[in-house]
Amino acid sequence: MSLTYSLGNALSGLAAVSRQTEVISSNISNALTEGYARREVALSASSIGGRGAGVTVDGVTRAVNAAITADRRAAQTHMSGALALSDGLARLEVAMGSAADAGSIAGRIGALEQALVAAAAEPSSDAGLQAAQQALQAVVSTLNASASKVQQMRVDADADIATQIKALNTSLTQIAALNTQISRALTTGADAAGLMDQRAILIDQVASLVPLTEVPRDNGAVALMAPGGVMLVDNSAATFSFTHSHTITADMTLENGLLSGVLVDGRPLDASGGMGKLAGGTLGAAFALRDTVLTAAQSGLDEVAADLALKFQDSANDPSNAGGLGLFTDSGGLVDPSDATGLSARLRLNTLIDPAQGGSAQLLRDGLYGGGTAVGSAVQLNRWSSALGQSSALAAGVLNDIAAARVSSDREASYQSALFNSLYSAEAAQGVDTDREMQKLLLIETSYAANAKVLQAVDGMLQTLLEI
Repeated sequence: MSLTYSLGNALSGLAAVSRQTEVISSNISNALTEGYARREVALSASSIGGRGAGVTVDGVTRAVNAAITADRRAAQTHMSGALALSDGLARLEVAMGSAADAGSIAGRIGALEQALVAAAAEPSSDAGLQAAQQALQAVVSTLNASASKVQQMRVDADADIATQIKALNTSLTQIAALNTQISRALTTGADAAGLMDQRAILIDQVASLVPLTEVPRDNGAVALMAPGGVMLVDNSAATFSFTHSHTITADMTLENGLLSGVLVDGRPLDASGGMGKLAGGTLGAAFALRDTVLTAAQSGLDEVAADLALKFQDSANDPSNAGGLGLFTDSGGLVDPSDATGLSARLRLNTLIDPAQGGSAQLLRDGLYGGGTAVGSAVQLNRWSSALGQSSALAAGVLNDIAAARVSSDREASYQSALFNSLYSAEAAQGVDTDREMQKLLLIETSYAANAKVLQAVDGMLQTLLEI
């Protein structure tokens, strides 16, 4: 081996050691950086004319286990959706109250039963009749307020969908741009690891919104595909669109076209849930809240409202009523059992028994249309009380269903979180281990000393030759 070859080998070794030192220092300094993937320097032996020509730095690679990352992202999608749904159900439960709460609809109906029983015990007492009338008004007010809260939560969910669609489009556009930059960097021989880290962080953000699969493309680019073959990113980013509704009423649904679903590049997705097969992440959870969970709660409230209104409108429970309005009205009119959607928001107390509107609470005892019962008779009050029947249990059932759904959702969120944390830990184990990096640094230090010794020896030989 000539001195020139020896010098070249040593210099290439020092260059490789220098690059390795740079990469290891970067690994150590970014050990706690979110989204940073451990770097490794790829080396290969060089030869010229069959003779060893030192070492070549082939590039810097990111140490990533694609299978674990894919599993972790899938778990992240399910966890994010489960947590969002659990949070929505928890807020709904707080808004509606529990069956044991005095301020819930079940509690109000229970208080009404007690007030009617107390009034029947002293039918000549105006105070007792007024208390019963106030209990009726409290039932109406609670149903109205609960329905308003449910619809406001649907508006909030709709606004959340619009916000997430905007975030999704932004992330997909940035990923497509990074694909171009990464391909350009790799083509020119530049280090693209930092750009790949940025892209991985963005892909993780998208994975929280919708389920996806990452597919490698040429020159370091990736494509993102959602279930059902929906392309999120390939050569370019897909464009998602959604029309936000600032006001939502009980009759507005995705099925009847009064609420928006999602469009991809101007084409609607499968309308089975607004997101079709893209459901699973936080975006799917927002659609589930708006179109399933909250509409079910509204239906429960409407069922309770119709049950009460029709019972108190039935002439069997008030012989003085020959087809007129009952204790409760539908915005001042008769309650139609075929038009119960949104009734809980429209329910009103009959003005005949509302002192604030010129009515009299005594009609609860006498019959709305003059039953002619004596001042001391409790017959009509007992009819009202008996008519309630299982109304309190019906209302409690609605609230208990919400509570049960919340508990079930919490369990699912807990399971998905545990699965995600397990996979996250497995992925983190592939990341930067500072102890291992320091051990590598010691080996590199030895390699550096060896290559420097070769240079020193060659230099000594050259000096000897020059002195001859």
